[in-house]
Amino acid sequence: MAAVGPRLTDGNGRWAGCHDRFPTVRQEVANVLGLRRSRAHDDVRSKVDWIEGACMMLSAIAVGEVGTLDTGYFMYNEEVDWCYRARKLGWQIACLPAARVVHFVGKSGSLRRRAQLCSSKIRYQRLHGSRLGAAALAAMLVLINAGLWLASTIRVGWRAERTRSHAYAVRVCARLLKEAPQSP
Repeated sequence: MAAVGPRLTDGNGRWAGCHDRFPTVRQEVANVLGLRRSRAHDDVRSKVDWIEGACMMLSAIAVGEVGTLDTGYFMYNEEVDWCYRARKLGWQIACLPAARVVHFVGKSGSLRRRAQLCSSKIRYQRLHGSRLGAAALAAMLVLINAGLWLASTIRVGWRAERTRSHAYAVRVCARLLKEAPQSP
């Protein structure tokens, strides 16, 4: 076993996720639009594709074989990348829902959180999906965030942090869309 993770709950004790399948471009767009939720688990140990980096226990032997987390990511998706690399080498990942940890989602983020998350999703697709898929995801994230930017401007004003967060995400995703595809 390369890694195990607990059930994550929010400050009110509600399930906050802890694992999912490896992301595809379609899943990522659905996630951003709020049309898909990660798979809930039951109370038995289950083998999964990846676990949340908020709390994960890694095997030292697996880390020696897989390597460390990729520092090219900034805070988001590095655990998905690591678990993907581990699974490619034949390692297993598990969720142990009997173990529980409170995770205050988004508390370490800032105005740039949305852009960093989008950037990490695009990086993952470039490395483990296809370059065309990564470009399509970047284009979709530009459009989605532009729409959210406009909606937020109308609802709360252009100086609101949420509005500025969407605007920054549009700039970052547009820049990534323009960049030449990077080799893994």
